Amino acid sequence: MHGCGGESEKSAKEENPANFIDTSLIKDGMGDEMYDRARTMFYSMPSPIELQTMIEQAGGYFRADLLHNPQTSSQYQTTEQQAMALGVYGTDMSYSTVFNQQQESLLFLAASQRVSKKMGIHDPFNGNLIERANANMSDKDSMLLIVSELYWELNSQLQEENRNQLGLIVLAAGWLEGIYLGTQIMDSENPQQEISQVLIDQRFVASQLNEMFIDYKEDSFIKATEPFFRPLIDKFLSLKMDEQATTIKESGGKMVIGGAAKVLFGPGDLKEIKTLASEARAKIIMI
Repeated sequence: MHGCGGESEKSAKEENPANFIDTSLIKDGMGDEMYDRARTMFYSMPSPIELQTMIEQAGGYFRADLLHNPQTSSQYQTTEQQAMALGVYGTDMSYSTVFNQQQESLLFLAASQRVSKKMGIHDPFNGNLIERANANMSDKDSMLLIVSELYWELNSQLQEENRNQLGLIVLAAGWLEGIYLGTQIMDSENPQQEISQVLIDQRFVASQLNEMFIDYKEDSFIKATEPFFRPLIDKFLSLKMDEQATTIKESGGKMVIGGAAKVLFGPGDLKEIKTLASEARAKIIMI
């Protein structure tokens, strides 16, 4: 793997000591139980492709003006900035792909690659990924497969290298960007029922993110980045659940929520979620 150990680790530390994170002892320091719980949560979270597909099926549409500028990738210099930018770019790439805007998808693929390399994440972009994307630009189904493959390969590398803190922030930033896109598309004054439900159901994801942030609350990297997401997560957690039974079971490596679970909410909740998502997103792309 690239970016961990040996000369690459030494070089990274010497070139940018302020941003260097020593990951060599993370698993031993956190304990096997906590490590395994983090892995389970990472792989049970919906990918950006899944969230954007649900929004599309609920009546969403494409707005290019909502996307972050992929040309700004060079301005992110610290590890914290790069992790959050990578999450945003990944979701914008997914959003563009789902809505069949493949030229935009390629721009965000390139931006993701640039930021990933700065973070020492090389493997997902090895081989012919870019060539495959260019060759299949007009085929939405193929592009969806390529973007999904990239997402899981990136997460797998971070997991294999025990860089769960980076993975958590990439995941949280991507989730935040998905909420931002969904709430911007939604009509705040007369919210579409289907889109509203997709967004409100993100309470379950917020709960998982909250658990991971609690697990890493003593980590200095998380202490510096978690505050960007805390207001939105807390807002979701404040939404009440109905009293009917909820079942959560594992299926195919993912946690599946079943039963009659329902999140209770009103128009004011959706407006507040939109405001909090917009405020947080503005901060993480400008830092």
